Amino acid sequence: MSVIDTVQLLEQRTQKAAGLIVMLRKEKAEMQQKLDSLVNQPAVDPTLAQKLESESGLNAELQTKLAESTVSNGNLSSELQLMKKQLTELQDKFDLVNNHNAELEEYVQKFTTSNKLIEESINKAMDNLSHIEGLDDIPLEAAMADELSAADDYTSGGALNGEQIENPEDL
Repeated sequence: MSVIDTVQLLEQRTQKAAGLIVMLRKEKAEMQQKLDSLVNQPAVDPTLAQKLESESGLNAELQTKLAESTVSNGNLSSELQLMKKQLTELQDKFDLVNNHNAELEEYVQKFTTSNKLIEESINKAMDNLSHIEGLDDIPLEAAMADELSAADDYTSGGALNGEQIENPEDL
């Protein structure tokens, strides 16, 4: 290759390099304009930013409510434990009252049965006495007649005629 060919080749390469430089400068200027326009634009959509702020505030409120609920839950748990303890105590008292009630019912049943047996015995004795002949013909002493009359009056409801029964200890 001759010197002229080499010079021509260098000239072509220089022109190509100059063309590339011009083209790169143009591209740089366009990129700079795009960059400047993007720098002046907000990075985030304003409505999106406002919504994010709103949601952040709501999140903070919910966090506060959650903390309050946790405290309230703790209070309710302690109240529940106290109520369970009271329920157990009341159940124990209720069971005790039921046991006493059952004992009393058993006592009433025994008392009623005993009263019926006593009543039957008295009725049989009275029936036997009514069959004994000549019992009415036996004279009673005057003092006993008064006592029998008072006893008969008392059992027939005469004690409830407004007379007040006095306790012998009060006399």
